[in-house]
Amino acid sequence: MRVGIVADDHATAERLRSVVLLGDYTAAPWTAVSGSETLAQCLRDPVDVVLLDMGLPEAVGLVRRLRRETATTILLATTAERSYASEVFEALRLGAVDAVVAPVVHAGDSCVGARELLEKLERVHRLLEDPRRQKRRDSPAEVVLPLVILGASTGGPQALATVLGALPQDLPAPVVVIQHLNAEFTDGMVGWLGSATALAVVPAVAGQTPEPGCVSVATGNAHVTLGAGGTFLTSSEPRTLPYRPSVDMFCQSAAHHWTGLGVAALLTGLGRDGAAGLLALRNAGWHTIAQDRSTSAVFGMPREAERMGGAAEVLTLAEIAPAVLGRVAPALRSPR
Repeated sequence: MRVGIVADDHATAERLRSVVLLGDYTAAPWTAVSGSETLAQCLRDPVDVVLLDMGLPEAVGLVRRLRRETATTILLATTAERSYASEVFEALRLGAVDAVVAPVVHAGDSCVGARELLEKLERVHRLLEDPRRQKRRDSPAEVVLPLVILGASTGGPQALATVLGALPQDLPAPVVVIQHLNAEFTDGMVGWLGSATALAVVPAVAGQTPEPGCVSVATGNAHVTLGAGGTFLTSSEPRTLPYRPSVDMFCQSAAHHWTGLGVAALLTGLGRDGAAGLLALRNAGWHTIAQDRSTSAVFGMPREAERMGGAAEVLTLAEIAPAVLGRVAPALRSPR
């Protein structure tokens, strides 16, 4: 896999390049320190991935041009000191595939964060190598508020913004979002999603309960689940799961502890997290949806849910919000 390195200065670019070259399957044929140089290099010597340091002042505009003028995949890099949260989420909305905290080289050539960058590049490599990659009921006796669950991974921020942006402010149901994302970016995602929807968007806080007309987002490096009474719980265990927060864990807890029913949609993402959870919800009487191949940035998690029988229907991204409304709107007319 060939990776072009883009940063605001030559020293940063070379630092990133030295880490990229540690990967067994990566080559870094060039670096660039401006948008115009990046575009010229992409045309002269095309690469599979552009690793873009968000410290570049024109980073968001460059993502827009790369998506419009090239076929390269874009991975964002930021710093622990400054997350560039609003810029990161705008770049993800425009089509960057993921984000990672850039490694830091200390005295003595020790490097913190190299493993995380290489693991992220490995995931992108698997995505690029996937030949299937596309560019793009029985209810309980007492029914309470329906719950809406949205799970996503790679390509998820843009998909979430699309679904949430199409839901009304008076939605008669709580919404919970479980998105795979580095902990450094999840707090920023709350504000960014809040700008994309009429609904209130808040972090999911342990001890609180999901509220109608409000989107609760799992943040930080912890699993979020529902406990008895429908309150949020957070935990760092189990650590063996590849993702925290886990979509599967939240869905399975909702199947056991949410006293009403609801709608769950598994959106674009790499891997299989959420497929087993979606099946548990469907078996418990929920309506379940998987995003279709044609509109998924990565048809991994939704495909696995469809394969396992966890998805009652497979819909395009534009069809998901109307389907959610069609299931929860009757709650406005149902006696409490």
